[in-house]
Amino acid sequence: MRSPSYAIVEDQLPENQHGLEKPPSVRSPRLRADAGSSWVQNGWLYETASMILGILLIIALIVVLRVYDGQLAPRFGAVFNGALTLNTIVAILSTASKAALLYPVTECISQLKWIWFSKDYRRLSDMSTFDNASRGIIGGFTLAWDTKLRSFASVGSFLMLFSLAIDPMSQQLVSLVSQQVSTPINATIPIAKGFTLGEGIINTGTGDNADRGIPSGIKGAIQTGLYSANETIPDLTASCMSGNCTFPSYWSLAVCSSFANVSSHLEMVIIPATGEFDDDEYRYQITNSSYILQGWGRFNSSSAAIPGETEYYGAKPFNFTESIAFRNVEYPLADVFIIYANGIEGEIDYGNGTIEAGHTVYGAVEVLLEWCAQEFTTEVSNGISKTVRHGEKRNFTGEYQPVLYGPGPWEHLYDVEENTHAGMVRFLNRTFKGSVLRGTDNLYYASSDAAQALFEPYNTYQVYETDAVFNLSNGIRGTTQIGLELIINNMATGMTNYVRSQGYMVANGTTYAQVIVVEIQWPWIAAHAVFVGLSLLLLVCAIVQQRLSSLKDAAWKSSSLAVLHALDPSLKQEPRGITNESQMGALAREQRVRLCLTEDDGWRLQSSDKNIRSNT
Repeated sequence: MRSPSYAIVEDQLPENQHGLEKPPSVRSPRLRADAGSSWVQNGWLYETASMILGILLIIALIVVLRVYDGQLAPRFGAVFNGALTLNTIVAILSTASKAALLYPVTECISQLKWIWFSKDYRRLSDMSTFDNASRGIIGGFTLAWDTKLRSFASVGSFLMLFSLAIDPMSQQLVSLVSQQVSTPINATIPIAKGFTLGEGIINTGTGDNADRGIPSGIKGAIQTGLYSANETIPDLTASCMSGNCTFPSYWSLAVCSSFANVSSHLEMVIIPATGEFDDDEYRYQITNSSYILQGWGRFNSSSAAIPGETEYYGAKPFNFTESIAFRNVEYPLADVFIIYANGIEGEIDYGNGTIEAGHTVYGAVEVLLEWCAQEFTTEVSNGISKTVRHGEKRNFTGEYQPVLYGPGPWEHLYDVEENTHAGMVRFLNRTFKGSVLRGTDNLYYASSDAAQALFEPYNTYQVYETDAVFNLSNGIRGTTQIGLELIINNMATGMTNYVRSQGYMVANGTTYAQVIVVEIQWPWIAAHAVFVGLSLLLLVCAIVQQRLSSLKDAAWKSSSLAVLHALDPSLKQEPRGITNESQMGALAREQRVRLCLTEDDGWRLQSSDKNIRSNT
């Protein structure tokens, strides 16, 4: 049989290696015809198209993520009694793009294998190493180690490893979070711009005690606040179907309260005894009608108002000129002096083991209830309503009835009907009257239910052998709304709630629904960008290296036929077929081969100990 002749293509070997000069490239006419028969199959069209497809799928993934970012979690159709989720769509696009990009990666690794053998004599086992690298990560590690990273195919090995992390990174792209979103359904809460009880209300009382047009509803609101003890009366709740609503700042007619310490206005007055066996009477007073008896008196509540006249057609407001701290208020609802026992100073020691309380100390506060325009904000969260009061306007004026222009433009008018205001003034004036005394039996007696309600919750005992003194200083002027201040504020809140509920007006708020919203974690898209970038770089470098090498027209890539045809017959040491893997591997590691071009048979893997002659 005629032995084949070989030619080394230009730039394959350095000059004078094996005693040969660089021969010119020789290609037989038959090989040139075969190479040009199918430019699609012999070129990089499939790999380029697959790369473009992978890039387009990544772009489609980004578009889908961008469309649904911040939107409600979508569900697409029904499959197997369930619906496709956005995570499923992301997984499909990510997997498809990875598959499209891995195809050119594996082909590039295989083509770089041929370029690797075309440059020098290599171990025949490198052929298997490259093939394994194009199929999995173990071969990729082996390739990087064996080639010492001298082949660009190592980038492909890294991409094969990196592809395993693409799927879990894709799942990190979509995060479903629970958020509140506004709905077209409005939330409402009652407000009032005016207050009148209209006609047909039962009148109670006669003379100065007449209540014209004061229904049991407003009386109940006042009494509820009075007997609230240590519980805070809540503001009106909003109509909120979803249980989550917000109301921007809104204004309403309301009742506001104020407190002032007027203890410095207390004076002790001695009332001389009228009988032979009576003692002089000592009392601390602010006015002749507001006083407390020293020793026995513990609490006194009385109005600072002077009763007004009652006409046939309606009650007139009281005259509040006796006020000390609030004389500039033109239309108060209640102005009340409260004098109270506020502890003792010293003690009396009789020397025989008997100790008695010393001098009782008294204090006084003035409490005011008045009409106001109040600013509110309300938030409902999980069905729990919370209202906060902000600014307020209190300068109500008017010739016959309380009127307030503003806040805001002039059309924002707040007013209260004349008889309604006068009736509430009289009812509150009677409500706040009362006193608490300590009797000779050391028991305490209240002259009215209101006096008991105002006094009872706030006493603290200072116990002595024969006496106990109440101390009401805690909480009366406190800023934490405890004690007396809490009750007065509860009364104001109760009246405000009733007035607002009768106003037939509402403030509108925004209703929110708890929904699942898509939140895209965009930094994770960097994994896909890196994979695309390195895959594209590998493809470009593989094509460029092929064009610059002697294998310009030989894009065999992963063709198994190319491997079968490339093996030179001289590499077969003896006429035997395929043996086990270890024997074939040992033989391949001993053989060093190089890809050479023959005159008649095309490219062959030639053993390094074969004589090579130049072909000219």
